[in-house]
Amino acid sequence: MTPDAETRARLAALHRKGAASAPATVADFDWSRRPRPPAWMPRALYAAAVAHLHLGEAMTRRACEALAAGAADPLVGACLAVQARDEGHHAAIYGRYLALLGAAPGAAPAPVVAETLAAAIDPARPLATLLAYNTLLESEALGIQAGFETWLPCPLFRAINGRIARDEARHVAFGRLVLPPAVAALDPAARRDLYHWLRGLWWSCAEAVLDGYRFPGMASGRIRRRWLDSRWARRHRALAAVGLAVEGANP
Repeated sequence: MTPDAETRARLAALHRKGAASAPATVADFDWSRRPRPPAWMPRALYAAAVAHLHLGEAMTRRACEALAAGAADPLVGACLAVQARDEGHHAAIYGRYLALLGAAPGAAPAPVVAETLAAAIDPARPLATLLAYNTLLESEALGIQAGFETWLPCPLFRAINGRIARDEARHVAFGRLVLPPAVAALDPAARRDLYHWLRGLWWSCAEAVLDGYRFPGMASGRIRRRWLDSRWARRHRALAAVGLAVEGANP
């Protein structure tokens, strides 16, 4: 991924902004406020949702460190290093929140999610790794955070998500700059293979999460499928937005 002159100028500005900004840290929050899970949601289920966010941040840090170390372009590597810094702080914040929730049986992330995310980190395939983490994982995490802010009443969690979202916006902006030209350089067969690999990655994780936890309203197979289809349609649009639109692919 070697950006052209115009993209490099925009990346340089984004890097300066990220490097100069103070990322969200554990010290930013008042931890005397206790978590307030919603009364209608089992505590273990609530903790599991937060645990998946924590895992996502930790694995994204790992992915960014691997990609930064092997980046052919120093500016791309510098942007990824700043993101790795941010994600490390985010993981620590979610870890602190989980500790306040206390241990809850069944609150660990679904094992297949951790396994799939680890397998997606491949420095030999930087474009595939970046698409998996930037376009799928970041978008999914932002969607979960937005849903939590809407439906969950915990003031501490809302404060955490609101602050982290400011960092995540820079990460998404980075992907929108570097991914479209890299995807455009692929031949149609490579784009199709990459799209279907990403689709399989997302579906294996999403189905594992639903299989592992009893989400309210997800007992019906038809409701479950409709929910999964609607969630994937959003990820499909996110991939299309960076140029990974595959003719005939079913969103």
